This record gives sequence, C-alpha cells and structure tokens, in this order.
Amino acid sequence: MPPVPFIASLLAFFSAVPAQALAETIATCGSSSGWSFYPDIDASTGKPTGWVEDGISSGGIALVRQGDDFDIIIRDTFGMISAVAEGGSVTVLDMHGRAIDVLVAYPQGAKELYTFDMAAKRVFWSQHKVGIALDKVAAFVADCN
Repeated sequence: MPPVPFIASLLAFFSAVPAQALAETIATCGSSSGWSFYPDIDASTGKPTGWVEDGISSGGIALVRQGDDFDIIIRDTFGMISAVAEGGSVTVLDMHGRAIDVLVAYPQGAKELYTFDMAAKRVFWSQHKVGIALDKVAAFVADCN
C-alpha cells in the first residue's frame, strides 16, 4: 500500500488544478524496488559498474487520466513531477484484461514502460536511459491500491 504522505501529496497536486481539468486517478502505487544496470566504466577500477540494487524507497507512482489523455505522476527524493509536465509523451500501448501498459518517452531520449496489473495491484516498470548523462537500464516493481 502506498504511503499516506504520497496520497496526500497527490490530492494536494490535483486540488491546485481548476475543476474543469480534474483528473481521474487510475492507480496509486507506493515505493519501488528493483535493480539497475550501469554499463559505464568505473574510473577508479576500470571495471563496468554493472548491476546494483535500486529503488525509490520513499516514493510513489500514480497513473491518471484527464479525458482521453494519460499522465504518470512520480514522487521521489527530488519531489513530485508529472511526465507530461516534464515534456514526456505518455502513450497507452494496451489495455487488456487486467493490465494497462503505458510508455513514456521524454524528449531527451529516456524511455519508461509501465505495466499496471490491476488484479495483482502492482506496477512493473522499467527505465532506459542511454546517452543521457549516466547510462542506466532498470527494472522495478511497486505495490498499488
């Protein structure tokens, strides 16, 4: 279950939006855990950085819809951001049975793929950031309500 502060933050975020623009929250998820792969070379050892345990322990993810448009809201240690507000293109790839698949493509080249499993109340998501600051490919999971 997502932490209460995330839900409160999400409600505060949407309360600042004019009534005609209110969004429907499809899923709210809590902290994410997983693994990231960093293919870069460690300057001190000369070895690939490789796999590291990763996650967003005090974060959260929400899938929201406003009319026909979708957005991913993420809260991490830096605060709360909207994928759309960050310039991301949010595309629902598929809604099938119990799952919703969403792709976020950012103008800088980063990609995120989310699969919201509505029956299991989980989101499985991955990031692909290559050629952007520090190369990283990651896979995470978080519980949802």
